[in-house]
Formats: sequence, structure tokens, C-alpha cells
Amino acid sequence: MRRRKRSLLPVPVRKRKRILIPVILIVIILTVGTVVWFFRDAVMSALLRDKLNQVTVTVAWNPHSTADDMIRTLSSGIDVPVSLQNIPGANGANGANHVWNAPHDGESLMSTGLSAFVTSEAMGFAESSHRDWTMWLCAFSPAVVVVAADSPYHTMDDLITALQQSTKQLRCANPGVGTVGFAAAEILRTRIPIEFEHIDFAGNNPAINALLKGEADFAVLLSVETVERLNAGEIRVIGAFGETTLAPSVAGISNSLDAVLPFGEYYGLFTPSGVPGRRLNGLTTLIESAAASDVFVAFLSEKKLTPVAPSRRQSSEIAEHIASLFCWSLYDAGYLPISPDTIGVDRR
Repeated sequence: MRRRKRSLLPVPVRKRKRILIPVILIVIILTVGTVVWFFRDAVMSALLRDKLNQVTVTVAWNPHSTADDMIRTLSSGIDVPVSLQNIPGANGANGANHVWNAPHDGESLMSTGLSAFVTSEAMGFAESSHRDWTMWLCAFSPAVVVVAADSPYHTMDDLITALQQSTKQLRCANPGVGTVGFAAAEILRTRIPIEFEHIDFAGNNPAINALLKGEADFAVLLSVETVERLNAGEIRVIGAFGETTLAPSVAGISNSLDAVLPFGEYYGLFTPSGVPGRRLNGLTTLIESAAASDVFVAFLSEKKLTPVAPSRRQSSEIAEHIASLFCWSLYDAGYLPISPDTIGVDRR
């Protein structure tokens, strides 16, 4: 039989030790309980800060714009209550400034197009840079080259040959200075290179009407802006600045042009910086689920929009690409008041 090892501590010390340990444990439990009780609201807030009760989306454009149609369709798949409001003006900057000045809690979002968003700082409209926002881009509309249905130009090669050999300067209709169509036309002009006369209109419908009346030889618009007229048989799309079922890509015309493709308008949701990471993750999950819904996929197909995976990292990379192309195209054409490099936008 093994003999128990005898403690070297005196009996009174051993008794005090047996009493002291439970007392210490009780004191610790009471202290922690008291701290949790006094700071219970802060603790619960920390535990629930990633939970979204509702989302308010400000559309930076008018009702029935593509940014408006997109979020109204997308919101049907977002699994929290969504409140929508339209605050247009200042090329989308009014809506952006409204959301920027709201609490940066992830419950205030903006729906807009990327092109105007990345130029607002250089134009002096915005109170923030595109780099101050988190974004989830969900849809893409490439710029496209359009001619009238009875035009002699059936391909991009036909048009480029005419631009290079014609004794008179051809006319290019665009939906307005500062639009994606205008910037895309400038990209064509400088990277092929070719020369033509810019004719600026107040929107895509006036630009298409100019084609139909013979007041312009071709136009550069967004694919989403051509769908109704294309379905009506009034126009043809002969080239696209990205992959689309509407027309072959303009890739392959020149290495300089290939280097900047794809180019067009990206649509998505934006929220200001400062939102807690767990809540951003929650928003990403909600938006990814909504973007994969049958309703949203059908909307993209109807509008001839290309789906974009709503990745925060990829969206930021796309924003830098579009900011460079868009800002520098407008600056070189004389329509941007400051050089893009003064706001940290490098030329690509």
C-alpha cells in the first residue's frame, strides 16, 4: 500500500488555503458580473453590431434610370427591409453627398453608376473620393458603336476604313459631354487613332434620332441605352467595348485599345468607409445572394447587362481602372477642370 505524500505546509496554512481559493473565485465572479451588468448595453451592441435591421438606399439618379431599375430589382432579393429614395442632381453627387453625411453604419447605401462617381471629386461636386467608399458592383453595360439600320457600315472595319479614307469628316453622335459614350468615343479616337466630328446631344434618344435623320454617321452609347431601338429594328450595333451578345468586341483593332478594355458603365451599391468589418461581411452576403436571384438574373438578361460578381476587392480594382480611363479621357478632351494626377489618379 502506497503512503500518501505528506504536505510540508503547516496545518493552519493548509486550512487557510482551502478557504481562500473559493473566496477568490467568488470575488472574480462577482466582479465580472458587476462589469457586465454596468456595461451590458455596450456588450450587447458589440455582439449585435453586424446585424442589419433595415437598409436605406439612395438612388443618385432619377426614377426609371438604370441605377434605379437595378436596385429596385435587386432589393427584392435582399433579406432585410429596404427603403428607397431618389436624390438626383450634380451628376450623381447630390445623392453621394447625402449618403456620405449619414451615419457610416452600413444601413445607408447608394445606388449609382461608377463613371460619374469616379469623376465627381475632380469636377468639384463630391465631398469624398471614390476611395473613401466600399462598393459592390453588380452589373456592367459596355460602350457600343451604333449605326442606323440602313447605314453602309456593317462592321467596325467598314467604319474605320471610312473614317480613314473619307474626304469629309464623319460625325459621331454622343449622349453628352462627360458621359460614358463621349469618353468611349475619345478612347476610340486616340487609340486607333482616327478623327471625326463630335456632336453632343442631351441623352441617348436624341443621339439615336440624329442617326436616323442622317445628322450623324455613327454614335457611341451604352449597350443598355440601345436595347429598345435595337429591338425595333431602327439601329445596328457593330462593335462593343466588352463582351456582349449585341455585337462583336472591338478588341483586336489596336494593341493600345485592347489595353483599356473592357470599358463602359458599372452599376452597384456603395457605402461610406468606417462601417465595421462584420457588418460589411453581412452586407456582402446579402448582396451576393440578391445578385444571384432568378429575378435579378432575368433583369440583367432583359437589359443586355453583363453580371458582375459583387466582390469588394474586385469592385475597388474596377473603380481604379474606370477612374483612370474616364478622368484622363475627359481631361485630354478639355472637359475636366483639374488634372487627374492631382487627386491621385494615374494615367493607364
